[in-house]
Amino acid sequence: PWLLMGYNVPSLTTSPSETDAYALLVASAILGKGDSSRLTQNLIRGEHIASSAQADYDLLAKYPTLFVIEGIPAGKHTLSDLEQSFLNEINQLKTKEVSDSELARVKINIEASHIYQQDELTQLASLMGRLSIDGLSWQLEDQFVKKIDAVTAKQVQSAAQ
Repeated sequence: PWLLMGYNVPSLTTSPSETDAYALLVASAILGKGDSSRLTQNLIRGEHIASSAQADYDLLAKYPTLFVIEGIPAGKHTLSDLEQSFLNEINQLKTKEVSDSELARVKINIEASHIYQQDELTQLASLMGRLSIDGLSWQLEDQFVKKIDAVTAKQVQSAAQ
């Protein structure tokens, strides 16, 4: 069994506030990107409710997109157990501000991943093309790190609502 939960959210091209779009990207990383994410730490390693879990958000989607959380229950746990655990993690993000240290760690991971992707010219060209196709300026690429750095814990909490 596999659980996939999706929430309708705006992308960078459709959001009334670009701050919200960047905050959603940070929120997805807090929840489910990497070994230090909340889903990995709490549900895979901690409570052993999931054998895999991740969150994803497509910042550069041309149209409104989905904030996706997905996972596979571990052992005797059911899809309902996993769904409730996902909802609990989302609720934590909604009700408690992210700590400064967690926010800083996540931002560094997002920025590092973004910079490493530029090591290959084909990926950089693909990104530039995608920005153009989505009606965004290719110069947005140069501002990415600055925009991620500007995201606050309050903005993440607000985006999670």
